[in-house]
Amino acid sequence: MFVYDEGMTSDLVGKLRDAVDELAAAKIVGCSQREDVAALWCELARLDAQFTRRVGEFDRAVEWAADGARSASGWLVAKCRAASGEAHHRVKVARQIAAMPVAWAAWEAGAISSRHVDALTRVRHAADADEYFAVFEPALVQVAREGRPEDVASSGQQWRDALDSHLDRDGANGRDAKARERRGLDFSKSLDGVGFLKGTLDVEDTDIVDTALRRVYDQQHVEGDPRSPRQQRADALVELCRQSLDRQGRGANRPHVIVTVDAETLAGEAVGRCETLSGYRISPETVRRLACDAIMQRIVVNAAGVSLEMGRAERTFTPDQYRAIMVRDGGCRFPGCDQGPERCEAHHAMVHWEDGGLTDVANGLGVCRGRGHHRLIHEGGWTIEGDPNGEVAFFDPDGNPQGSTRPRKQPPPLPTRLGSEIACIRARAGALGSSPR
Repeated sequence: MFVYDEGMTSDLVGKLRDAVDELAAAKIVGCSQREDVAALWCELARLDAQFTRRVGEFDRAVEWAADGARSASGWLVAKCRAASGEAHHRVKVARQIAAMPVAWAAWEAGAISSRHVDALTRVRHAADADEYFAVFEPALVQVAREGRPEDVASSGQQWRDALDSHLDRDGANGRDAKARERRGLDFSKSLDGVGFLKGTLDVEDTDIVDTALRRVYDQQHVEGDPRSPRQQRADALVELCRQSLDRQGRGANRPHVIVTVDAETLAGEAVGRCETLSGYRISPETVRRLACDAIMQRIVVNAAGVSLEMGRAERTFTPDQYRAIMVRDGGCRFPGCDQGPERCEAHHAMVHWEDGGLTDVANGLGVCRGRGHHRLIHEGGWTIEGDPNGEVAFFDPDGNPQGSTRPRKQPPPLPTRLGSEIACIRARAGALGSSPR
């Protein structure tokens, strides 16, 4: 029988309320909040864990029935004015976390956030194999401790794929082959020349096409773009085809952008010619940004514009160097930016290329173009100090520090062998964590 100790609970909640009142009364303007924000984030997770523990006990004891509710989630909607979806989610997590002792221990300690727990419970629910999840729970929780909720979801999906393959559930071992067989593309034209496109791709090809379309979509998109997203995707597909044709059968690659600039202007020693091949003038700083990741060729001309000497075309960052930088940085290194590698360019971070900076990984930094951070560093006058392979600090044009970043830490790999190692891992899992009861 459920016994409700109102006095004890009210006293604990009262102390919490007093502590929150003190936080609300504290003066924060003009004071550094760096440590408090990090500490409060941890305490928010711990508080949410305790709320969930009580929701679980409230649900298990059927206390909600005393108020005429039909379920714990219904009681939360009626008494706490919770949204229906949130109420159901809270109760669902409370029920699942009781069977996840390792995740519970980390959550209760504030080592992982509520979003991490949400991701873990979704992985467990989707796997529909509680015994196997219990074996690998410590490894999944370690991903949560070291990474983001998105990392948990990604690693969880990989684990589920391995599990499905091991158990051959739903014909998982033949799923990729079947998807490959279904691939196809239909393209037709109407009498007036309008094209119609429809197709089906497997997972691997879908990812390639999606990455290519998103890259060109982002490059072409402008603020307040009058085109609809569908129109922009259509334009991106045409641009991809045009770029492919540009590389065919012409004896040389056709440049995407040709810029003519005086050497003195590029070096910042004079104000001279700096324009596109069409004659449109651009700023030298814009050229320096383009020079970060481009093919450069020196052409000496006389006063009449006649070419006297052509140097060998050289690429600044090679494709291999670009990939190495993106693997290290995981995307944009600008503080607070989460843009992935597909939206980034390689930037000569410490010493610009035109100033004699080396084109190597140690001088390269991943910065995005989609949110304009590469442009902000060049045209905006921001500066960078530090080591791209370690910590780099960013400063605004006035020299004020605006944060620092390090190479993006990758989540630890999950064990995927589901055979002889299960007993060993199960033994370790049983020795970790504590029950929320």
